[in-house]
Amino acid sequence: MKSLKKKILVGVLALGTSPLGLLAQGAPGQGAPAGAGPQGRPEMRRDRDDQRWENRRHRRGKMRHHRRHRGVAMILRNPTLRERVGISAEQAARIQGQQAAFAKSRVRDRADLRVKQMDLRQLMAAEKPDRAAIDKKLREISEVRLAAQQLAVEHRLAMREAITPEQKEKMKQLFRERMRDDREGRAPAA
Repeated sequence: MKSLKKKILVGVLALGTSPLGLLAQGAPGQGAPAGAGPQGRPEMRRDRDDQRWENRRHRRGKMRHHRRHRGVAMILRNPTLRERVGISAEQAARIQGQQAAFAKSRVRDRADLRVKQMDLRQLMAAEKPDRAAIDKKLREISEVRLAAQQLAVEHRLAMREAITPEQKEKMKQLFRERMRDDREGRAPAA
């Protein structure tokens, strides 16, 4: 029994170090191990890396979004600021409803986009990729992105129309005061 194990071990070592064994393995950088993606990385790792990238992109976009709209949200939540700007409770409720509807639709759009991107990756990873199906999936992804951009523009325009020009001017003045206070290190007035 020991001699059989020894023979198998010697055979494996000999094949692994022989020129035939090296040819069977392929040159460095050629081919990919079983279960690997197009770049030779394991599929699970690629998905994890893609998810990290999406999370970073989402956080950056979300931060930008909050910087841009932080003032309106801050005013809507603070009754004293709302009163200074002259936004009625009905206006605030209507704006908050529009913002909530927009946020929900953005979540749905992002999920739909993510699913389509996953489908595209599957089509691309096929042994013989179907170019027509890939082109169709790319068009679907483009349509989802376009719809999301159109929705964002519509939302921004609706937010502009939700308040009067006088209220806009008061908000700008309030933001200027707050920025000046922040630069000077003073606590902002309520």
